[in-house]
Amino acid sequence: MKVIKFLSPIRKWLFGTLVMTVVLASATFLYFRSQIDHVLGANTEVVDSSQFQVISGNLAITDVSVLSVDSQTMIPNQMVLIKDNTIESISPEVVVPDEYHVINGKGQFLIPGLVDSHVHVKKSKNDLLLYIANGVTQIGEMTGMEHHFEYLEQIKQGAIGPHMFIASPKLTSQQGMKPFLRSRFEKRHQNFLTPLEAREAVRNF
Repeated sequence: MKVIKFLSPIRKWLFGTLVMTVVLASATFLYFRSQIDHVLGANTEVVDSSQFQVISGNLAITDVSVLSVDSQTMIPNQMVLIKDNTIESISPEVVVPDEYHVINGKGQFLIPGLVDSHVHVKKSKNDLLLYIANGVTQIGEMTGMEHHFEYLEQIKQGAIGPHMFIASPKLTSQQGMKPFLRSRFEKRHQNFLTPLEAREAVRNF
């Protein structure tokens, strides 16, 4: 009887220690996840893109300097007609049809959209606006995550942003605790130690 009474407090102590360990481990995990999300830009206030005027339909850009075909010079005082998202004509003088929205390009320069083929948007949605503001109309996201496909779908529905080509998360086969922990805390990096796991991951992604 005395032995049972002696073991009972030990069991309570062990149970309490286990509960406390689980709570601390969970709190530590959530803390590190929140800090990683912060570094990735998830906590940044998203800019309200509705404040920017979006022009749709046929466009006429007047009196603008256009980059030459060989990319060596700027050709001044050109008029560019764009119909159905396709450049219809480039000429010094063009009669603008009534249904075209006219943009005065005086003192401005018109070049093809730029491509950044290696980017890491991470969780910073505001980057999509910055790309457009700097003339980048296509990007290649090299460590894709699920929410990047949400961004892409929103852009297809009319949100402001470049067209996105999305690669899979980074897949590695590194030994050690650091890659193991990184793959647990940051989904952009996935670590696999056997050929079977790696093949399965490639199929899934």
